[in-house]
Amino acid sequence: LSKARMGPLSQFKTIWEDKKLLVLENKSKDSSIVKGSEIVSINNLKPQDIYSKYVNTYASDGYNTTFIPRQFNRRFSSFLVNEIGVQDSLSYVFKNADSV
Repeated sequence: LSKARMGPLSQFKTIWEDKKLLVLENKSKDSSIVKGSEIVSINNLKPQDIYSKYVNTYASDGYNTTFIPRQFNRRFSSFLVNEIGVQDSLSYVFKNADSV
């Protein structure tokens, strides 16, 4: 953490869209991770499983279709920490086009 100057979750700016966690910006040193890559899993946890577990923690009027996905994206790192604790490194699986 001290060498990288950022935590393992802070290396990527993400968006939750169409039930996928996508990379909007790569702040890591790995240039092979491009914008639009899907994060398939983090430490063997699928973002979809985390979403399913925590989606009911939000209240909505039922007509708003953008609030819950945006809030989930904002709080994703908190939910992940709830699941795996604070980690100094993470194992990511990315998908871009047809390669994983």
